[in-house]
Amino acid sequence: MKPIHGDTEGTTNAMNTAHPHQPRSAESGILQDNPDDLAHAVRTLVVASGLISDDEFERAVALRVPGIPPAAHVVLKAWRDPDFTARLLADPHGACAEAGYPVPPTAPRVGFFANTPGTHHVVVCTLCSCHSRPLLGVPPAWYKTHEYRARTVREPRAVLAEFGTTIPEHVTVRVHDASADLRYLVVPRAPADLATSSDADLLGRITAESLFGVRHVEGFSHQ
Repeated sequence: MKPIHGDTEGTTNAMNTAHPHQPRSAESGILQDNPDDLAHAVRTLVVASGLISDDEFERAVALRVPGIPPAAHVVLKAWRDPDFTARLLADPHGACAEAGYPVPPTAPRVGFFANTPGTHHVVVCTLCSCHSRPLLGVPPAWYKTHEYRARTVREPRAVLAEFGTTIPEHVTVRVHDASADLRYLVVPRAPADLATSSDADLLGRITAESLFGVRHVEGFSHQ
């Protein structure tokens, strides 16, 4: 994305002031010739420390495989059940567990924001790339770029436009800055054909882009 300086009228930012960590520089040459040994050593140390169990480590590794993220299943349930949506917004961890995708107690807290006719939510991490790995897996490369992190809080409408997303002027755009302790995801608005679409079809439309709020799901219309 190239820098674009736009008007932020009608846009508000919900920024966390405390962000206790800074981006880390990549180190080169650390067991470069034996990456499997490094991976095994890290796993052994993390499990031995008690921060995560061996089973939780396995599930975290499995999330690196491309596919439908657990958060998509949570969003689909919210689309189908308005009462569940209310529980998800009020008690995200309890609702995720109810949906069958619990957030491990050792993982950072997660908050959900639901898009409405009057408000569109966007998630960013201004200092690094904090996100909910248990619910999303590995984030898209663009989420970690400096331009996305720097520009989204200044000119969210311009950034969204680069993703092909146009937000009407009467809709407020709210930007939420994730931190080491609290991660955010968006419940995008459902497509117009929700009632006639299968779960498998709908799950395929709930992408990382829609969960971060930079794109609408396929089939959604403001009309």
